[in-house]
Amino acid sequence: MAMKSFKVKKFLSLTLAFAVLMGLVSIRSAHAQDCRLDQNVVNSANPFLNTGMGGHINKHIFTMPAPNIPGNSALNATMYNTVPNWNSLWRGYRNAAIAAPQCPAVGGPATVVSNAGPGVLPPNAQVAGFDCTAVAPGNNTQCTTIANQFVPGNYRFVFRRTGNGWIILTAYPQ
Repeated sequence: MAMKSFKVKKFLSLTLAFAVLMGLVSIRSAHAQDCRLDQNVVNSANPFLNTGMGGHINKHIFTMPAPNIPGNSALNATMYNTVPNWNSLWRGYRNAAIAAPQCPAVGGPATVVSNAGPGVLPPNAQVAGFDCTAVAPGNNTQCTTIANQFVPGNYRFVFRRTGNGWIILTAYPQ
């Protein structure tokens, strides 16, 4: 009888240890990471890859072909004028000492929004903004004219969870 009791206690101890271990693994896998460091996000910040990954940052980069998204006009949208300016902003934002936007591995929100003001970005990352004043006939997501250069008071970055992981959905000056 004592041997049977010992085996039951040992079995229960091992079961409890396994359950605790699995709980720790679950907590670890649900842990959020800085969106800016996620490799999928880094890849999607490349304007030449972003549209194919489900994003539309090109709607806000004047020199890039914008994805044709019905009902998502670029008219009056704020823009960056060139890819090099976007890249400077992205590099500065990725390395900025700000509260890191958190993209959870599982669960949590499907969209994460992060703002960065000029005070936290290095000077070379503080790129000008422009207003889109005309769009292409038949593709109103493609801006054809920019004007009204301004100094942004904020840069907004929107991250979205997709079936393939997190991406930078869009980013624009405000």
